[in-house]
Amino acid sequence: MAKRASVEISEFSVTVGWPIKPATGGEAILDASIGRLGIVVAGTTVTAYRSDKGDTGDEISLPLYGIAEWLASNWWPLQFEPRKSDDAEDDPDFRSRHWLGFARDGFALPDLWFFPAGDKLEISARDSYLRFARVTFPNKIDASVALDVATGQLGTFVEEVLSRLSSLGFSDTEAHSAWDMVRHTTPDEERYCRLVGALGLSPYDEHRDVDEILIGLERTLSDQVIFDLCQASTPEAFGRTSLAATQLYSAISDAPHIDLQQLAEAGLPVDHSAQAYRWGLDAADRARERLGISHIDPEGGAKFLSELGVDPAGAIAGEEDSAAGQVTAGVRREDSKAQFAVLNGPEAQRRFAAARSVFVGWAAGNRATRLVTTAKTREQQASRSFAAEMLAPIGYIKRKAPGLISTFGIDRLAAELGVSSAVVRYQAQNNGIHVANYMS
Repeated sequence: MAKRASVEISEFSVTVGWPIKPATGGEAILDASIGRLGIVVAGTTVTAYRSDKGDTGDEISLPLYGIAEWLASNWWPLQFEPRKSDDAEDDPDFRSRHWLGFARDGFALPDLWFFPAGDKLEISARDSYLRFARVTFPNKIDASVALDVATGQLGTFVEEVLSRLSSLGFSDTEAHSAWDMVRHTTPDEERYCRLVGALGLSPYDEHRDVDEILIGLERTLSDQVIFDLCQASTPEAFGRTSLAATQLYSAISDAPHIDLQQLAEAGLPVDHSAQAYRWGLDAADRARERLGISHIDPEGGAKFLSELGVDPAGAIAGEEDSAAGQVTAGVRREDSKAQFAVLNGPEAQRRFAAARSVFVGWAAGNRATRLVTTAKTREQQASRSFAAEMLAPIGYIKRKAPGLISTFGIDRLAAELGVSSAVVRYQAQNNGIHVANYMS
């Protein structure tokens, strides 16, 4: 029976065991790196397997060189390139950097994904059957691990594999070269590596167009804003998204102030769940409790914005541009006050971006400037669920449509609540309300 787990932020370990004598008879480097690999995520052994013959175990034996080379070559994107869309896993390039299966090279590895999400690494394992190996990896899990814990374990794994190879006379490999570049990266160079890695690129390759844009941005934007931008953008869209970010950054200074004092006093809930959206929902509950807003009040969203002094039309930057859709707003917080600007667009879109800005400002700390983007980092994901719940409370939606809602009903509720139909559909689908595809 496959085991499914969805857990809070927890431990992550990678263990390696070596045979007494290296194997011989095949490719020398692969033979020298044959070892036992065990990966445990939040108490679930994702390397646990069952063969068609009935053999079972918690560790898999295979050449570990390919995994070490894959980790070393993708070190910066693995840490800093989040998913940038809902279909990121379908992108072959993104897949090559974040799916452990890419390092199989004909050997059995679990269906394991690493998704950077800010200061957390979201790890997802799916059950899989590898026909060529006649092996099943039955365990599933969705977990969030502290990024420094994960990189510590993965880095130690690379070191162990390369040390093993060096001890056996193999020290001039692609993996050694890639890891040497990582190890000898200076603190000053690391900033650039984070930015370029967030774009899904290797900092050790040449990227003239990207470098020119970064040099220009450094003259006007803060480091955190540039990092937010890189986490949301792709190299191909970087010029357009950087223009949107610059427009927002400039517009913030002239924006009216909103008051975050009550939220600051209430305190932002701790991000403790495997799923970032729960953080946003916890924050929505706390904000409503603090502001005295009912969870079933259809006017709750308007009251929330009004109570904080948020006017979605207060500061609009630039023109609506679908090509720059990865960036939607910017927010600057100074102590209990904040200013925000949103990109021009439909009113419902601006209201949603404004509500997201409140969460991002709440989470930003006393003095910070941040972008509101489509990146799947913890804060950005939580800000979306926060805004959806504040503006389109599921308690009210369930009262209006218990168990079933039509597309016409979605549009009607969206108009009443002042949000897009996509927000109501999201709330319904994620809370057990069936969406019927008819218009009445």
